[in-house]
Amino acid sequence: VELLDSTDTVIATTTTDANGNYSFEDVVPGDYTVQETDLPNYTSITTNTEDVTVPPNGSAIANFGDRQIGSITGVVFNDANSNGTPDPGEDGLQNVTVELLDGDGNPVGTTLTDANGGYSFEDLAPGDYTVQETDPAGYTSTTPNEKDVTLPPGGSATANFGDRQEGTISGAVFDDLNGNGLHDPGEEGLPGVTVELLDSTGAVIDTTT
Repeated sequence: VELLDSTDTVIATTTTDANGNYSFEDVVPGDYTVQETDLPNYTSITTNTEDVTVPPNGSAIANFGDRQIGSITGVVFNDANSNGTPDPGEDGLQNVTVELLDGDGNPVGTTLTDANGGYSFEDLAPGDYTVQETDPAGYTSTTPNEKDVTLPPGGSATANFGDRQEGTISGAVFDDLNGNGLHDPGEEGLPGVTVELLDSTGAVIDTTT
């Protein structure tokens, strides 16, 4: 903690004791600025400078609030077996956009995953956050694209996201003139035929013609 005079010149420096207290003694009456420097892994919840006036035979008080900072990290991975867990052999996905929102839904930061699919948000105040992932082109999610996390003071939180590559199912409906089940030369396609795609439960998930 530094004490500056009215010309912004540092005239004294001290450190807080075991209870976080500090004091500057034998101060001449007048106007001063008290300035605090955050400890490593802490961030301020008050201003780091405070103006005070010391009256004759009096005193002034300047308190400062800090809180520990932490980090939120994770990985976006190619979830080949769709189990939602990064297993051996499932590579990370690079350049995937990941966004961090605070507890009120306000954007805090945006980053891209590295070559190993990893990302991190550093120097975060404790609290509730939401991590959002945007699926890369050609992939669909195997885990939710939003995850809520709580960051403890000075701690860390993790949010991983699984994606898998999308594929294509295609074919033709044709006039099977010879009835052999094969699309032979000269057998024309039939337009306007409805084709439905069903998932493993039998539910129709798409329709085309």
